[in-house]
Amino acid sequence: MGRISLRTYNNEIEKLIEQESFEEAIAHCRHILSIFPKHVDTYRLLGKAYLESHKHTEALDIFQRLLSAVPDDFIAHLAMSIIREEEGDWDAAIGHMTYAFEIQPYNSAIQDEMRRLYARRDGAAPAKIRLTHGALVRMYARGHLYEQALAEVRQVLANTPRRADMQLLLAQIYEKLNRPVQAAEVCSLLLKKLPYCLEANRILANIITVSKGKEEAKIYYTHLDALDPYRAFLNPQAPTLSDIPDQAVQLEKLVYQPGGLVPTAQEDTWLASIGEDKSALALSQEEKLPDWLTGETGEGGESPAEQTPPQTVETSEDVIPDWMKAAGWRPDSGTFDEAAASKSLLVEDVDEGEGAAAPAELPDWLQEIAPPEVVTGSLNVPPDEAAVEEDETLAALIDTGSLNYTPKESAEA
Repeated sequence: MGRISLRTYNNEIEKLIEQESFEEAIAHCRHILSIFPKHVDTYRLLGKAYLESHKHTEALDIFQRLLSAVPDDFIAHLAMSIIREEEGDWDAAIGHMTYAFEIQPYNSAIQDEMRRLYARRDGAAPAKIRLTHGALVRMYARGHLYEQALAEVRQVLANTPRRADMQLLLAQIYEKLNRPVQAAEVCSLLLKKLPYCLEANRILANIITVSKGKEEAKIYYTHLDALDPYRAFLNPQAPTLSDIPDQAVQLEKLVYQPGGLVPTAQEDTWLASIGEDKSALALSQEEKLPDWLTGETGEGGESPAEQTPPQTVETSEDVIPDWMKAAGWRPDSGTFDEAAASKSLLVEDVDEGEGAAAPAELPDWLQEIAPPEVVTGSLNVPPDEAAVEEDETLAALIDTGSLNYTPKESAEA
């Protein structure tokens, strides 16, 4: 075996998948996971390799693991929709595609897929795909309209309090608003269910480091390093992952032999850590968080039904596998004018206090697809104190009287 950087290794595996050398790609992924058992990027590659080789049971398991770390992973939700469609579970397929739609609501290919899925299930496709509250939250956040995003995400969580992706987005919004105590409370609650949620660990690690020092946040840094070993090398001189050289993390490369013994990845501990139930998942009821994300189980130890839902992910041409390209998928063009949308939605003199956000003026194109109560301004926004529960343990860690916190940007943002 020769030594190779982890990033270079992942790039080579991506090429193997493009070349349809799926078994070799799987062997290399499992080799990496035997050394770095929670490396998120390798899990994504392994899931793609399983999916393209039509090993849906294995792919389902891997993408569930990935979503427990990145609840809003775009590729994972697309893959889960494909798998559920193959199983004939139309509610689940539509549910996961809706999650993908919320992440990229302006992607016409996503909208086309949702129409197709609705047509397969209901016999007729809707004339247009209406914007969900979850999608509106993300659009406000991308336009830096954080008070509007905060009001909207509270509305979503008032109706569906177990949605992990919205809980995470709430924490990110609090971080942007320089409200570290609230952000930390949300992250603490989320990590009780998903201890390896990457962004929640990052936010909480930053907040506790500022307040109490890095040693107090050691467990969160340990989780972050497990999810991406390059994070262990972040420092003031190299503050983002792109600043870390590829060679900082190296490992021995597997000498692949067709038909040889496939390395055993340390995967089971990941699911055990969140109480994962490996039984089949089924989306059925509108806007309910999939139970594999909550770690809760129903009677007889089986997970209750997933429910239809409704950061930035890679959308370049080379990360979209052939099965997506054949179905007409294309990458996000990147032409969505967030600045123009932000200008048309801008609200002056926003109250920085605990009150409800001022209503934003929606542009015509957004009013056409937005939920009626958004257009009319009849949102029932729950109060701030109802958005999250009090966490006494965390409150003891954070000195609210002297905390001068500046949000630290994620390298992936």
